[in-house]
Amino acid sequence: MFYDGLPSTTPKCEFKGIQDCLQIVEQQEGESQQDVDFFDQYFIFTIDERSFLDCFLTSDESLLTKSWESYNPSTHHLIIKIESKVHAVATTHFTIMFNKWMQKDMENYPVDITNTMTVRGPESRRRADCSWTPDHAGLDRTWPSVVLEVAWSQSRAKLENAIKFWLREGGGQVRVVLSLTVHRRGRIILEKWGLRGADATPFPIQKMEIVRDPAPKCKKIEGHVDVSFEDARLRPKQRGDEDFVFTADHIEWLAEQIWRVQMSGPNLHNALLRPPIIQILRAQGFHSTRPSVLESIQDLTGRYLIILASAAAEHSANAHPYDPVPDLEDIYQALQDAGAIRPQLREWEEEWQGEEDMRGLEAFLSWITGPAHREIRRVAGFLPSEGDMVDPDAVEKEDYLTALKKKHSKTGEESRYAGTVLGKSAEEHPVTIEGGAPSIQDWGAQVRARALEAMDSDSSGVSSAPSHLSDDEAMGA
Repeated sequence: MFYDGLPSTTPKCEFKGIQDCLQIVEQQEGESQQDVDFFDQYFIFTIDERSFLDCFLTSDESLLTKSWESYNPSTHHLIIKIESKVHAVATTHFTIMFNKWMQKDMENYPVDITNTMTVRGPESRRRADCSWTPDHAGLDRTWPSVVLEVAWSQSRAKLENAIKFWLREGGGQVRVVLSLTVHRRGRIILEKWGLRGADATPFPIQKMEIVRDPAPKCKKIEGHVDVSFEDARLRPKQRGDEDFVFTADHIEWLAEQIWRVQMSGPNLHNALLRPPIIQILRAQGFHSTRPSVLESIQDLTGRYLIILASAAAEHSANAHPYDPVPDLEDIYQALQDAGAIRPQLREWEEEWQGEEDMRGLEAFLSWITGPAHREIRRVAGFLPSEGDMVDPDAVEKEDYLTALKKKHSKTGEESRYAGTVLGKSAEEHPVTIEGGAPSIQDWGAQVRARALEAMDSDSSGVSSAPSHLSDDEAMGA
């Protein structure tokens, strides 16, 4: 089937006009960042070929033109892919690395580098994550010579379907098909593909793999991949022309760029911040928004929370430095600094009037206890909606993060997330130092004891005088 390799739960939508298409894609793009793993999101659209051409191929809406992956005119099925940051970084940095070789002698033998080139085969249309097409005289530019497919969170079957399209339906015009598969646990595989057997089954003819934390006695980088100059540039070699060989430095540099995104803390925090913002907007009556608007609000909210936290920590360090844990007064002053408590007289104005200005604090408390905040809590799942069956023993529902953690934990226990940003703090265990003190605390005590002994020996040596001298002679000396 055209969309083999996609999960059975992949959302399916019917075409109802370009505005409806745009709204659905924007909604999917917004929701794609809610998962803390930042996976690519797919959904299947049923749309006739004329509407596909108008809405996705020739449309002025860049969000639509860049989001589609493949289209089958016989079944009217369109696969939409909402690209994650991991996928985008992998594609971009591979392209940067490979371009340094492909762009040599561009004046005489130009090469088109694109991730928007649409190719039509006998059965379907498709677009690669990136492709390279030589553009010198006498060449058919219908198909690229080199194609890259990046796999992040998609199944092996789906990747092989894409490889099959480029190698089979291109009639041999696509000379080099590469795939870059990114796994969650620090493993990246680069493969070069070919066909074998009577049924022309795709299989990797070369493979190169890198592991972030290899097991003992295992190599970090294994295998090799090279690209023939003639296959990529579609011309004979001349003096100075060489094949492209992926070295250990190449794959390690590429892996570092990808792992930096996978392991970055701010991305996780931003992803966790996105659903509450969507819930707040929904509680205020907004049912949809552009992803760029949502990202701007998300960025402003994150910065505002950092300002609040920094101000509270600063007040805490100034007021009680020996116990720098912010208390209620520190948080109140931080809210004042950030402008959350308004209207508010200045301190000298309060002294002049002889009374404390409580208007800002009362307004803040009235919002907390008022209908606006209650609606936010209802949308977020903390309060039951009208008509819900309420369990008297558990009035409050679970928030989205608790429900998501339980969904991804087979046992439903918190122990899986202990010691991470998503769980409780892990118990501290002593760190044993091999061949020395049993713990860091003991080692510190030994260092301090040796320092005191050294100070005592220095002071005794300076103050003491030879015993055979009298007191007067010692003084004279």
